[in-house]
Amino acid sequence: MTAIQKLILICSAALVLLVGCDSSLDALPTPTPVDVALQRLNQPTATTEPQQSAPAAGGESSDPETVFTGAGCIACHAITDDAPPGVGPSMVGLVDFATEVIKSPDYTGKATTVEEYIRESILDPTIYLVPDYQPVMPTTYKDTLSEEQISQLTEYLLTFK
Repeated sequence: MTAIQKLILICSAALVLLVGCDSSLDALPTPTPVDVALQRLNQPTATTEPQQSAPAAGGESSDPETVFTGAGCIACHAITDDAPPGVGPSMVGLVDFATEVIKSPDYTGKATTVEEYIRESILDPTIYLVPDYQPVMPTTYKDTLSEEQISQLTEYLLTFK
């Protein structure tokens, strides 16, 4: 069999396979923000593996990124520029964003510093809703996180400039 005959045979086989394929396959669905959040819960961050439940109040805490992941924040909030949008706003640029919110006439909270704004957003996330986001952040962190964990979380979020 010559090289041309082999090539014709291979091309014919490929054509038969392509014709036999079901061309009516539906396109893959576009992931929803909830799908993205669930995927984030199952993906490790730069230095830690995610925990499946929030740390207990008064329990042992660890580094701030672990508190962020363990409390489930990573499920809704992106921490890198290249991450897909989540159910909640991205943490990238949080410090600059918070500075602008505090100055805004639409802001009804009591915070006067970025640190206070972050803490307030963790403890009472309904005080200020970021435009285009739904009020779905849990309001239970004041009960489920220790004071130390809230401080660590605040410290961690202050690094997102």
